Amino acid sequence: MRAVSLSDKTVQEKIEKSFIPLKIKISYGTDKFPVDWPALKIWQDTYTRMGGPKTTGITACSVVSPSLKVELGSTGSAFVWEMFDSIAYDAKKFADMLDRAVEREARERAILVDKPCTTHERGNRQGYNLDALPLYERIRLACLPSRMLQGSLVVLNS
Repeated sequence: MRAVSLSDKTVQEKIEKSFIPLKIKISYGTDKFPVDWPALKIWQDTYTRMGGPKTTGITACSVVSPSLKVELGSTGSAFVWEMFDSIAYDAKKFADMLDRAVEREARERAILVDKPCTTHERGNRQGYNLDALPLYERIRLACLPSRMLQGSLVVLNS
């Protein structure tokens, strides 16, 4: 993935413009998945099903929402044997995934800052209950500058 998609100039420009890159390294023998973000729940489950501490390799790239609750985009798994099929190994498909993630984040943000929209309507439109979020989280989502609200690009690597 690093030698193909992440080394592509177009992909790098998109990441620099719209994302905050973050790498989560999972060392061999790690008992549990290193982060407990709802957006990466599928990867937490995958890590567990692959044997957890006995896992010899997991690589993927996900775009998560600023709240860490929603996965906005993903390459899916990036095993070497998926080199000809995985988004992770095709720079054009990877760039398209990033574009879709930006669009999804913009839609989510529009819902969050829609003044006439009530908190309950926002929750319904997003598919989760905003009332369950602490007050500081709701204020943070509504008030942070746009750069802070951009999605984070997460690279899982072990």
